[in-house]
Amino acid sequence: MHVTIRSKVINDAFRRRIMQKYMKFITKFLDFRISILYFCPISLTKWLIQVVKLNGQEMTEKKISTEEHILDVAREVFMLNGYSGTSMQMIADKAGINKSLLHYYYRSKEKLFRKIFEKVFGQFIPHLGVIFMSEMTLEKKIYAFVERYMDVFVENPLVPIFVLEELSKNPEYLAELIKEAGINPKVMIGKIGQALEEEKIYIRDPRHFFVNLLGLCIFPFAARPLIERMLFDNDKDAYDNFLQERKKEVPQLIMNAIRKA
Repeated sequence: MHVTIRSKVINDAFRRRIMQKYMKFITKFLDFRISILYFCPISLTKWLIQVVKLNGQEMTEKKISTEEHILDVAREVFMLNGYSGTSMQMIADKAGINKSLLHYYYRSKEKLFRKIFEKVFGQFIPHLGVIFMSEMTLEKKIYAFVERYMDVFVENPLVPIFVLEELSKNPEYLAELIKEAGINPKVMIGKIGQALEEEKIYIRDPRHFFVNLLGLCIFPFAARPLIERMLFDNDKDAYDNFLQERKKEVPQLIMNAIRKA
């Protein structure tokens, strides 16, 4: 199967190069406006223009298809081996392509993982704003936030670790992603504070509430290797069940704590 995929992708790459040269020739040819209109019938001119458009569209679609295939395969390899245990050669082999073609699309392992991260980030962050800016009760907001957070990171367990690494190395990168998602942290915190007041719950600073909630969600994923070894005897299934249980445990813990405040 890998040989078939590799041959297909190599053929696609070869066709793409040929088509690029062909399109460059056609474009130059079309640039001689007076000549083309004088010597060619109108129908032929229209046909040539249509060929350029269709081939350009086909090349774009194939590029997107190849990129998506690489991302899907890379995500599987990262999840199986971890970030440090994954190499570009491993991803290329799994995808059925040569390493040079992989580097054509993604120059480094970090850039490839960032692309996967941004895709996952985009599935979660916009919902964060929707949840906390909604008119739901505070308790429903907490349950919705925790459930959404847990679901995304159960499917993408390496992302929380990457988040922590980026926070220490490049916090501006994450801040920019949040901004691009349309999230205004100050407005969101203000909305949380308003919800706390409506529930007649006194917390000196609603930022403490949000950071506590976030920490209770992210820590079981970031510290999974340690917790799974120490408390679950490396039983992966048992730990997965534990994470599912936390969808209820975390909101209950938060609500009990703030009601006593």
